[in-house]
Amino acid sequence: MIKLFLSYLLGGAASGVIMILSTFCMTRLLLPEAYGLGMFFVTAINLSFYICNMGMDQVLVRYFYEPEYKSNTALLLYRCLAIVLVGFVLFVCMMQVFQAKVLGWLSTTDARVIPALLAATALFICNRFLQLIPRLKEEAKYFNLANGLAQLMFLISFIVLFYGGLTSYWVVIDSQLIAFASSVLLLFGLYRKVLYMPFNKLSSVISRKAFKAFLQYGTPSLFSLGLTWLFVNLDKLFILHWSGSDELGIYTAAFALTAPLLFVQSIFNTAWAPRMTQMLVERPFKSRAIFVTTFERLNVGLFLLFLVLVLLKPLLVLFLGEGYRAAATIFPWLLFAPYFRTLSEVVFAGIVKSKKSYWNIVFSLAAVIVNVASCYVLIPRFGGVGAAVSVALSFMTFFVARWVVAFRYYAFRISVGKSLGYIAMMVAFVLVGDSIMLKWSCFFVLVSSAIIMERAWLVDVLARYVARVFAPLPQR
Repeated sequence: MIKLFLSYLLGGAASGVIMILSTFCMTRLLLPEAYGLGMFFVTAINLSFYICNMGMDQVLVRYFYEPEYKSNTALLLYRCLAIVLVGFVLFVCMMQVFQAKVLGWLSTTDARVIPALLAATALFICNRFLQLIPRLKEEAKYFNLANGLAQLMFLISFIVLFYGGLTSYWVVIDSQLIAFASSVLLLFGLYRKVLYMPFNKLSSVISRKAFKAFLQYGTPSLFSLGLTWLFVNLDKLFILHWSGSDELGIYTAAFALTAPLLFVQSIFNTAWAPRMTQMLVERPFKSRAIFVTTFERLNVGLFLLFLVLVLLKPLLVLFLGEGYRAAATIFPWLLFAPYFRTLSEVVFAGIVKSKKSYWNIVFSLAAVIVNVASCYVLIPRFGGVGAAVSVALSFMTFFVARWVVAFRYYAFRISVGKSLGYIAMMVAFVLVGDSIMLKWSCFFVLVSSAIIMERAWLVDVLARYVARVFAPLPQR
């Protein structure tokens, strides 16, 4: 697991650097309004994908290791895509009917946005499913290569198009389309043999029994992921409505400062999801110890990274353009989102094992309710900071709901007191003033507290290291 994680980490680091450079360029070359609307279009692509996908990406992950499909990836993939195609056709029809409302929701009158959204959705679907193949096969180098190429093409396209005269939000849209297309072409070329299916066997893709099983498992994800999109992005909709596109641009830029923690979340989820599914299918009873260790170490690592990022806030904000510096007061609260989301992927094992995916709707609905209520209370009074606090509260609700329900089906030992202690220390550190001396003093106190809380694990690690160093050499 650690070797696989490091493989994704190294490749993701390169993609992360390119992504950071892209944000650096965008926040210095684009006005907050153009940046906010362009990135909101990217957010809309994710919602479009959830509508068309009908949970089939979750189906592909869940059934990949089943005996029927373990040696027949193409059959599983095409059965999933057949259902997605139906969803995409319905989505195209829906866009034609509600075009005016969609344009209003995206805060634009340019009708070209609709075909751009449809093209981006189609490319995103292909990219998503093609990226799952190297993930599930644990071929990190190909996954990293595709991600790196996409990020690089976005950066190159943005610079070329911007200095070519395209300075509106369209420069973000067009760059994203080129990035998706480059990743799709690369992965298709790398896995063309895996994707190949003889013409005379294409009829086997149509299976009423398989489609029924896939829809039963995946359809709840259509609603749960749609609700997830809402509780992740409702804050942006409220800011756009109450504060305008300028404030949205600054708020969106604040997410860029959370990139290191989001990066860890992305890499962990990429490596963990297929491995978790494999363990639950092949050795569920023996894997509990792995879940315990993973949760505890992940919790400590995320806590320390959280503290470091908040401590370095005065330096991180210099990364953004002059018009975006107000994001400094927003981003510390946004760090709670990847913290809770990453931990929730570990406690989620019970839902995966039991295949009771309908619970995802409950989790997301609970988070949406908390997000809407807190947004109405906090955003009118505190603006972007209030929206960030709302995000933190909704992700905490999402984590707790997943934890409580999933443990009914697959429980393992977790120290509730220790987890609450970490959360309380992070909140306290965010609330501490901006005095450098005070921040550093609190930082050392909190790190020392974490060392005391994890002393048993640290002593065990140190003992193993000493035993390995001083172990007698094998005799020849």
